[in-house]
Amino acid sequence: MKISDLLSPTDVMIDVRASNKRLLLQEFASKAAVSLGLPVDQIAPYLLKREELGSTGIGRGVAIPHARLPDLQRPHGLLAKLKQPIEFDAIDGQAVDIVFVLFCRLPWRMHSSARSRCGPDVKTAGKSRAIAERKEYVGTLFGDRLTIGLTAIRRAGIASTAPRTLSGSRS
Repeated sequence: MKISDLLSPTDVMIDVRASNKRLLLQEFASKAAVSLGLPVDQIAPYLLKREELGSTGIGRGVAIPHARLPDLQRPHGLLAKLKQPIEFDAIDGQAVDIVFVLFCRLPWRMHSSARSRCGPDVKTAGKSRAIAERKEYVGTLFGDRLTIGLTAIRRAGIASTAPRTLSGSRS
């Protein structure tokens, strides 16, 4: 599985505005509903309930909210750069401005295939010019902090591959 299997250029959002975590998660649920063809009320409760269990803010301005959806056919992701950082109850207390949301059907602990692809393979060979340009722009905006977040996921034992930056190079 490649990151392009989880995330399309239309699922990358820049300068997202949200005044708090709950509103941001509801906005993600609305965006995912359109992309997945599901009603928002079949997405938002799962995403909000998961966040109630504990913050998905992993530090250094990065959050990785995730939810299991019973009607989901394939893993799906959303990536956002917020216009202004918001409080996310992150483990280091820093506000968050980079958010990667992952939706999957299988239990989280069983979904290492999708999680291991949250950062590594974003080669553009055979992809359209628009995807390549969007990837380069996102890489410039997100830089090393996304790589740091993905490294934290791997160190937690969720994935085993070495992290790559959005430009596809090893970090």
